[in-house]
Amino acid sequence: MYALCVVDNLKLKEEKMAQEKIKIEFKDGKKIVTSPDGKVKEYKKKEVERYKQHLVKRKQDIDQQIIRVDEDLSNIEKSKQVV
Repeated sequence: MYALCVVDNLKLKEEKMAQEKIKIEFKDGKKIVTSPDGKVKEYKKKEVERYKQHLVKRKQDIDQQIIRVDEDLSNIEKSKQVV
C-alpha cells in the first residue's frame, strides 16, 4: 500500500510540475522528468505499471459505485410507480 501512495504522490507532484512547463524524456527504459528548478526524477517501468494498476483498481471501485447508484435510481423510479 505504501508503494501505491508513493507513486500516487509522485503523480500529483508531476501534475503540479506540468503546469510549470516540465520536461519529460524517455531514455534508458525510464521516464525522466525535469522540473523547471532543475530537479530530475526518474521513474522505472515497474513504478509506472504499479501506478497503472492502482488506477485500474480505482476505476473498478468507481464502476461498482456507479452500478449501485444506478440500482438506487431504478428502485426510486419503481417506488414512484407503486404510489
